[in-house]
Amino acid sequence: MVVKAYRTQAYEHTHENEIFNEFLKKLEAEWEDSEDLVLLFGNFYCQNTEIDAAVLKKKSITVIDFKNYGGEISFSENGPWLADGEIEVKGGSKTNPFIQIRDNRRDFLKTLQKIKWPSGRQPDLTHISGLVLFHQPITFDKNQLPGKIKPWFHVVDFDHVINKLAQITSREITLSKQDLEHI
Repeated sequence: MVVKAYRTQAYEHTHENEIFNEFLKKLEAEWEDSEDLVLLFGNFYCQNTEIDAAVLKKKSITVIDFKNYGGEISFSENGPWLADGEIEVKGGSKTNPFIQIRDNRRDFLKTLQKIKWPSGRQPDLTHISGLVLFHQPITFDKNQLPGKIKPWFHVVDFDHVINKLAQITSREITLSKQDLEHI
């Protein structure tokens, strides 16, 4: 099936344009023979919040933020994130990438709640996942994540993003091809 990509305009930062283009190529290579439709949205706004990307598939909706850092990533729910113990990983205008994704996920959910789904099935949008995508190689111990965050929050580098997206599913989200085309 086709991967359909929509980007409202070019990103302000070179690395975001590079990540989006490379990410689209990876998605196409992975799902070109699938019968399911995959949507990639890039550089869009929901509820006055700028969102780097979102991937919508039959069984998942994932909000993504691009980061151009590498190394060993330390997680904090409320404080700064660090790469290799010394470089702060920003979360846009937020304290860190977790807070950024949490808020972006909430705003995307509010926008999707307004949709009248052609299939007549309302997906449980509380099952939207969030993913921080690092363009450079990283190491990340997911055991740093608190239990309530682990089911929906993911941190990966570019080499592992397709595998992670293939793993992310929810039985509470079922989007028909008509639903995806309607979006």
